[in-house]
Amino acid sequence: MKIQTQCPACSTRYAVKNNLLGKKLKCKCGKVFTLTQPVAESAEQLGSVDVPQDFWYKQFDGIEDEVQSPAIATKFEARDDEPKANFEATLSMDPVSGVKIYGVLCALIGILFIGVWLLLGFFVFGVNALSFILLPILVTTGIAVFYPSRALLVNHRLIKINNEGITVQCHNKLPWPCWGRHIPIDAIEYAQIQCRTVTNSPLLGNAEYSHTTYGSKGRTYDHYFVYDLICKLKSNMFETRVASVTDRAVSKSMRLHLKRLLRENESES
Repeated sequence: MKIQTQCPACSTRYAVKNNLLGKKLKCKCGKVFTLTQPVAESAEQLGSVDVPQDFWYKQFDGIEDEVQSPAIATKFEARDDEPKANFEATLSMDPVSGVKIYGVLCALIGILFIGVWLLLGFFVFGVNALSFILLPILVTTGIAVFYPSRALLVNHRLIKINNEGITVQCHNKLPWPCWGRHIPIDAIEYAQIQCRTVTNSPLLGNAEYSHTTYGSKGRTYDHYFVYDLICKLKSNMFETRVASVTDRAVSKSMRLHLKRLLRENESES
């Protein structure tokens, strides 16, 4: 059978077995007392016990709170002194945009030019077609190889990242299949810089060397780093490559301003 008792110091009540009568008990507050008789059940028989004012504070001293407070999702608020997104750089022609289109155009023009040239040589000039074909081959090769290098030197583009969004403006002095675009900030779901490697081409400019691969018949292929500005539009389920750069320092600066741009947009929404 259990009986009720309480500590004379802090009035903490305990239910203990009756065979402990006459034994000494130790309260959790540290007080040692002798169990003499059960505590009276009625309110009239209960005496008031004076508890020190700072008793409960002492009970919790040194106790570590192991309950983890839930994480509170707070909305980002940009500080007034925090730098704003304000990236602007004039760069050379995009080393990726229009390359495949230009290659296909050169192939089609080359085939057409060589065919017409052969017809003229055989039916009009009456010369050997095989010897007459050398000139169009040289011309087509020059257009396919040397023209991109020249376009790389004279063409340029302007890339802007500010509170209005992302803008790429192409200024082509020589014709090239590359177009600019503007993406307003409200249309961007996320934007990032991705690094990849591509094989060497005349358009890579000052790209950083990455590695060399070896193909059949002892051929080697040099690879270089390219940094792509990728945007995911809210109206499109696919990612869009907006521009590519070959300068690592420029790509780092673009990445920094993209983060600022998206933080500003989040704080305003």
